[in-house]
Amino acid sequence: MEDKGTVLVTGGIRFVARQIILQLLQKSYRVRTTVRSLASKTQLQNLTAPEDFTALETNVRPTSFFTI
Repeated sequence: MEDKGTVLVTGGIRFVARQIILQLLQKSYRVRTTVRSLASKTQLQNLTAPEDFTALETNVRPTSFFTI
């Protein structure tokens, strides 16, 4: 299959994001996603071959977000 490019899907561990990731992979896109913890990546590893999928650990919340 022809490679169609790379797509970033944020919040990859969530249900909707996982469904989008699956559809993109089935259509020959490479997928990068963000997760809060790389430990969560294990829930996504059975989606596809490792060369088509990458999970990046991110923290997009500022540290003062929950400060009162």
